Amino acid sequence: MLTGMGQDGSAGARRVVEAGGSVIAQDEATSVVWGMPGAVANAGLCHAVLPLPRIAQKLLDMLRGEPRMSQASVICHIRDVRHAAEESLRPW
Repeated sequence: MLTGMGQDGSAGARRVVEAGGSVIAQDEATSVVWGMPGAVANAGLCHAVLPLPRIAQKLLDMLRGEPRMSQASVICHIRDVRHAAEESLRPW
């Protein structure tokens, strides 16, 4: 779960966890807005809360089996990363 406003990501994160997946949230220090990742972290839904530069490596480690992530969880993370990148690049 990457930087963003609101708490609507919590419902999706909860579904990912209930389906056996893992959720990683961007930490407050590297988030422009910690609303969405903060809501997920405060709800206790995160496998990890990490600075943005460490999230990609954590995903790779988890995909290699430390611990395993479900396909749904990986897809969720990819969508979050894509959305955050699009939002970050929108001004340009």
